Amino acid sequence: MTTSNRGGVGARALAVVAVFFALSTWPTPALAQQPPAPPSTAPPSTTPPSTTAASAASASTAPSPPSAADLASARELYKEGKELRAAGDTKGALEKLKAAHALGQTPVTGVELGKTYIQVGQLVEAREVFLAVGRMQVQADETEKSETARAECAQLADELKPRIPSLTVKVNGVPSGVVPVMSVDGANVPAAAMFTQRRLNPGPHEVVVRAGDGPESRTSVDLKEGEDREISVGVAYVPPPPPPRPVQPHEETRLNPLVFVGGGVAGAGLIVGGITGAIAISKGRSVSKECTGTVCPASAKSDVDSGRTMGTISTIAFVAAGVGVGVGIYGLLSPVRVTKSDAKASVRITPAFAPGWAGLDGSF
Repeated sequence: MTTSNRGGVGARALAVVAVFFALSTWPTPALAQQPPAPPSTAPPSTTPPSTTAASAASASTAPSPPSAADLASARELYKEGKELRAAGDTKGALEKLKAAHALGQTPVTGVELGKTYIQVGQLVEAREVFLAVGRMQVQADETEKSETARAECAQLADELKPRIPSLTVKVNGVPSGVVPVMSVDGANVPAAAMFTQRRLNPGPHEVVVRAGDGPESRTSVDLKEGEDREISVGVAYVPPPPPPRPVQPHEETRLNPLVFVGGGVAGAGLIVGGITGAIAISKGRSVSKECTGTVCPASAKSDVDSGRTMGTISTIAFVAAGVGVGVGIYGLLSPVRVTKSDAKASVRITPAFAPGWAGLDGSF
């Protein structure tokens, strides 16, 4: 009985395992029919790799905000500038407000600086200040007064634009391919912008044009507000001198200085050797009369010593002469090569006079 029950339990366990294995290996329709994932169709990023770096660089080069000391100084200068302007001293007010705006960099200082520029007739500078205020970054704590100044700057910039005159310069007498040199009120005009409209303040201006090495041609013009003037300037073109002829170097052979050194030493050696040798011989002859063989009296000792000394000097001098001859011969066999240019030296002589004397002045 017990054996039969165990056999039934074992059969049921085997059946459960078989069913579980069949279910685990049976293909699931959802997984079997799942298509492969399509390739990504997202557009490639158009942001350059250096965007982050460029943003960081621009942030690092952005002007630092004014310090507390800058703002305090700007506030005082702003107040003094407005007081001077109210008193009629527009030039003094302009300097104060320029300093205040340089330190504070606010729309409020900008609008007052631009208004002062208008009062002194500098419309170009005034409009540039108004436009610069419009480019200022809006601060989080910006006051209503600053917002009003921004709006006023934008309005004044639009109103000034038609009031600013322009000048166009046409140059006559310049050959084709020659670019003249032009300046307006002392400021050089770039070649690319030389013949285009140039915005200027109302009032007198001076145009200076020169072509090549010709004389300067000066023209004065008085511009009115809103005027577009075109003037013609004639110049006399003088071509610049041609470039100097290139110097062609060449070699020259010169006598080696050792020839002169060796010759001098040889000559001096021969002279000294000859003189001292003659003295030595003379001393020897006078001593030989007093001496017997190699034995000489005490009275002849001075002549003996002198003769020996002269003989030694003569020998050294003749040796030096021989060395000099050798050096001279070596110099003759070793000439010196010198590189010279074809440029000819010019000689200039002019008379010179002064109180109490007269003479010649020149260069060689």
